[in-house]
Amino acid sequence: MHPPIPLLERLREFDGGVDDFYASGFELLPSGEDDGGYPQLSDRIRPFAQANGSGSTYAIWLRDDRADLATLPVLFLGDEGGVHVVARDLPELLRVVASR
Repeated sequence: MHPPIPLLERLREFDGGVDDFYASGFELLPSGEDDGGYPQLSDRIRPFAQANGSGSTYAIWLRDDRADLATLPVLFLGDEGGVHVVARDLPELLRVVASR
């Protein structure tokens, strides 16, 4: 089990108080272990949100052992197999998602 990410926990609190979608295609996944459909990467990623309506996922890339997981790169795990770095950290991804 991974430690909680304070920034994601604050987003979950906000999410719980909103009745509608606040970013197109973005939806937080339930907390817990999930491989995002990529079992071969499961020890190096931490999926946290749906990226679109067709099954793509955003995940934190656990590329090193830093304490603040929100400072790690964010991956886009495509529903058709692509894996891409889309943000240098969680705050950058949230800025991008909020502007869509």
